[in-house]
Amino acid sequence: MYETESCLACVVHTACESLYVRNSLSALRRLASCTVIEGQLHIVLTDDLDFANVSFPRLREITDYLVLYRVSRLRSLSTLFPNLSVIRGQFLLYNYALVIREMPDMYDVGLVSLMQISRGSVRLAALLFPRCMVSVRLSVCRVPRPNSRTETPMEAENWHD
Repeated sequence: MYETESCLACVVHTACESLYVRNSLSALRRLASCTVIEGQLHIVLTDDLDFANVSFPRLREITDYLVLYRVSRLRSLSTLFPNLSVIRGQFLLYNYALVIREMPDMYDVGLVSLMQISRGSVRLAALLFPRCMVSVRLSVCRVPRPNSRTETPMEAENWHD
């Protein structure tokens, strides 16, 4: 196999430690070469940061958990973590492996490659999806199910605490 820039199977396995990102994209950029986060990833309280050109296609696995809390201007995780396929849940945050809470601009979870959450639950809380209030059948009201590439529509009342 020839190694090309677009060959994701050719990426050398690079493990990184847990990361806590708060109000700065510079800390998040440390993930650029990571294929595995050995620990957890917290992205919290980021006001007015531009996620438009930020992507970490090499990241495939998080061994503990992922938390996103009050991250402004992040509309979807589809470009931020396009190839995240496993959250192991070796250590959990109050029994949760994935927590997405109070995301004012998010319209789509978008973890399209997520195939497995080995241990722990998923918490989607206090999300503001104004388009979902119009019709729960819109594509913006869909989230990926672990262990499946299909998407499941969620009822509007499940989007809020």
